[in-house]
Amino acid sequence: MKKLLGLAILLFAVSLFAQNAWLNEIHYDNASTDEGEFLEIVVQDAGNYSLVDFEVHLYNGSNGTTYGSSSLDEFTVGTIDNGFTFFYLNYEGIQNGSPDGVAISYDGDLIQFLSYEGVLSGTDGPANGVDSVDMGVEESGSTLVGESL
Repeated sequence: MKKLLGLAILLFAVSLFAQNAWLNEIHYDNASTDEGEFLEIVVQDAGNYSLVDFEVHLYNGSNGTTYGSSSLDEFTVGTIDNGFTFFYLNYEGIQNGSPDGVAISYDGDLIQFLSYEGVLSGTDGPANGVDSVDMGVEESGSTLVGESL
């Protein structure tokens, strides 16, 4: 009985450990033809995880479905600062909003679901049944290449 209780406590403690990851920067819309679109994700203590277990899903606001995804091992490792690792990925074809969104998951569990140009409800993927959090800022058709949110 004590072994079973110890195992239950250990499993509960492991389930409380959450991955600290978030969308740090995005560029999705600019003047003229879209170019230079990218995502930047930050993960705390990234070396403690398998990067393939982190996934980034792009969401279409018109129907709440995913239209693209990449695992974090497809991103380029950037700066590491005080245990926080910055990952970036050039991702042409990020939809221009009104609204659209980005979800980050780890091992299938949703960590963050952000949107731009409004709130949307996920209808599949890790954000299925979840309303996004609107960033509250947006890029317009006149945003310059090289600028981002």
